[in-house]
Amino acid sequence: MSSALSELQPPSTKQRWWKVPLFNHKQIDSSNQPPSPLPPTAQYSKTHLNQLNQPNKIFGSKLEDSLQSASVAISMIGQDKKAYIYGFIPVVVAKCGLYLKENGTQVEGIFRISGSTKRMKELQAIFDEAPFYGKDLDWKSSHSSSNQALQETALIDSEPHSLDTSQKPYFSIHDAANVLRRYLMCLPEPLISQSMYEDLKGVLAKFSGDQPKQIRLFKSLISTLNPSSQYLLLYLLDLLAVFANRSDKNLMTANNLAVVFQPALCPANPTTADKLNKIIYAPRQPAPPPTASGEPHPPSAIQQESLLEQESIMKEVKQAQAVLEFMILNQSHFVVGLRPQTKPNPRHSVLGGVRNEKIPHVSQAS
Repeated sequence: MSSALSELQPPSTKQRWWKVPLFNHKQIDSSNQPPSPLPPTAQYSKTHLNQLNQPNKIFGSKLEDSLQSASVAISMIGQDKKAYIYGFIPVVVAKCGLYLKENGTQVEGIFRISGSTKRMKELQAIFDEAPFYGKDLDWKSSHSSSNQALQETALIDSEPHSLDTSQKPYFSIHDAANVLRRYLMCLPEPLISQSMYEDLKGVLAKFSGDQPKQIRLFKSLISTLNPSSQYLLLYLLDLLAVFANRSDKNLMTANNLAVVFQPALCPANPTTADKLNKIIYAPRQPAPPPTASGEPHPPSAIQQESLLEQESIMKEVKQAQAVLEFMILNQSHFVVGLRPQTKPNPRHSVLGGVRNEKIPHVSQAS
């Protein structure tokens, strides 16, 4: 390994950068002082009465609006082995991300297999619904929240010996994976803008033989993102790296993950994306009859032009996938030296009582 690259060694992979998401922990001081360590037991609060104003839904909203309505603190392990809150991400990303890390790293084809359309619609509705926006979602529950009251009534009326405690969770791991991708696809603006993508692509091309310089320039470009986009992007890259590290089990290499998430995180220019969709969903044209000699007709000028355009489009998409793959493989370098993010200002006031609930400690994936 070159001496230049050795200077950029990431933290030990035995201690992943992002720890378990912590719900509604104390507000971060916006000054330049380093954040305070977390207490041994983190707690979050749930309110029970009506809000003064009904916020917009989470899916399809701007990232900043989502964070104002439903944000979750994420923490980082410092050199002193203590956890420090360093940023905030949407609840839907935190809940799905943690569930996937805990249960999906060894699932073959995770992120490629579709979930249930019905259940995904219900899951999206949970993350869209005020006032909790899915913070109180119990993944282990064998029923959806919409059927919870009926299920609880049935359990109360049942005899103890007739209760079935072996039921599988209602939402599958593929439901969670697809809803996470759907949220990212619904963002009005991708986390990596078109101009930044062009810069990142240029770095890979210009410095193809100098990986340490590529890493430094990628880190510099990522640091220019607004804090909300930056911390969400870094969290997602860490999440994808967890699955890439288990690709021997789940078959999701960094390249495969880049193929799946590139349209949401690092789209090629809009014109390319539109043309690609037209190619994918265009009706198949019947082949012309063979010539008198039995040979197929040579492609027409229009067909040749179309083939060249398809090659150009696929080349652009491959380049976008290469950018994202590089970011997944080197994500641990991009978090060094991060500054804490200021807690998002709440969009609305909340009235009512408060009930505190402890969050169980869960070992993070390595």
